Amino acid sequence: TMVKDGFGRFALPASGWSNLQNMKAGNGYVVKLTADANLVYPAKAAGAAGIEQAVAGNHWLLDVPSDQNMSVLVGGISGYKAAAGDQIGAFNAEGVLVGVGNVTKDGFAGVTVWGDDPTTAAVEGLAAGSSFTLKLWNSVAGTETALALDGVKSGNGLVYETNSFTTITATVNASLPTDYYLTSAYPNPFNAV
Repeated sequence: TMVKDGFGRFALPASGWSNLQNMKAGNGYVVKLTADANLVYPAKAAGAAGIEQAVAGNHWLLDVPSDQNMSVLVGGISGYKAAAGDQIGAFNAEGVLVGVGNVTKDGFAGVTVWGDDPTTAAVEGLAAGSSFTLKLWNSVAGTETALALDGVKSGNGLVYETNSFTTITATVNASLPTDYYLTSAYPNPFNAV
């Protein structure tokens, strides 16, 4: 079972994940079920079970470009301690931001990856079957770091499919130096003066 709103926020009751705000009368939602069920609205119990959200970051901001999207649950980031304000961004092959989600204090993130709007000539998101990459915004260090796919728990990983869902785990890629050089020692004690 999965519930999504028009902003791409989603809830997965079986996983205990939700970045979806309380449902409101008059708003539209997509509900995907694997079996027949009864929807009781409003819920009798106040509040929704979910993972506590970190303070929303604002490094990457993205308008809702279309009504096409995919939900990606990052179920943990190996080798990283999350902080309030951290974000995960999804990028297409050209390096354009196509999705973003805030990281919880537990290192989880619900990332909405946006698809292209077929009614416009401009390309605002991903086409079906397109691959994307993830980057982590470390709000404490003020750095962006590539994330490597550690494992796929469900779905097709980092391949865009409209209205699909995938659960992954990720690892922070270690930064490798891009420049290096040798210099002479100064003063050189072996040179005669």
